[in-house]
Amino acid sequence: MKKQLPTLALVLTAMIWGFAFIGVDSALGSGWKPFEILFSRGLVGAVFLSFFSLKYKWYKNKKTLILGFICGILTFIPYALQTIGQASSGVQNSAIFTSLNIIFIPFIMRVIFRKKLEKKVIIAAIIAFIGTFIITFNESLIANKFNLFIVLQNIASSLKFSDILLILCGLGFAIQIIFCGYCAKCDNPLSITTIQLFTMALISLIFMPLFGQTNIMHSNGWMGVIFVAIFSSAIASVLQIYAQKKVKPTTTSIILCQETIIACIASVLILHDAMNFLEVLGLMLMILAVLIVEIKFSKKQKVIINQYEKIDASV
Repeated sequence: MKKQLPTLALVLTAMIWGFAFIGVDSALGSGWKPFEILFSRGLVGAVFLSFFSLKYKWYKNKKTLILGFICGILTFIPYALQTIGQASSGVQNSAIFTSLNIIFIPFIMRVIFRKKLEKKVIIAAIIAFIGTFIITFNESLIANKFNLFIVLQNIASSLKFSDILLILCGLGFAIQIIFCGYCAKCDNPLSITTIQLFTMALISLIFMPLFGQTNIMHSNGWMGVIFVAIFSSAIASVLQIYAQKKVKPTTTSIILCQETIIACIASVLILHDAMNFLEVLGLMLMILAVLIVEIKFSKKQKVIINQYEKIDASV
């Protein structure tokens, strides 16, 4: 059971992030601006974690401060790009372009870090991305009678600057996940996350006046902001870094993308949205991706697979 704790931690993180969409939507609907939300979730989350992390005296550890600060920058950038990009591109494009981190991570690990990837991880990443694509563009697929060429053509022809920001956001999340994996092996998750959130709040505070977003004394939407700050930013981030001590970045991204499933379930349970058969198919594919990446082949199975690969190569 202990071996499964890191995976369970990532699943719980994905669940929290899935429900966080409702919290952010509630805050935005109440008049909150993107950088106001980022500042508040960073500050409230950091103060909350400080009650538990101060005993580690991270403020005296130079290495911890540097790692947490870098992690905070790498967390702020994709969140900011996602928020700004989504304002013009909408939720659909935001979901699909952000999920590109599933593809970016294996590419970065292979090309830059020269890490050998398991075939099942590559297959799972592709399946997870296809599942996300089906969920995101299910209406367009139905409207165009499942003509994938027309759907892709429509996406390409409507590509805007904000979409490029979202693509960069996906790359940013990929880098953030990889770096968090490094931090997890170097220091205490509580300490790293506390500094990370303080850094995110500080950078957001700098950007707030530049975008004319200086009001954090809103009368409504606080429940959504507090939920996102404590559960999504604080608790989920600690769980992510804790889990990445044992789980590889490629596997982490595949499990974390299950937040799409949770977001869909949350929209059905809380917002009473309906789901069509394509959305259900997309969710099943994403679950399949996790099952594939979690399969542990026995030595005998691996020998059989290698024999088949040799036969294929000879043919």
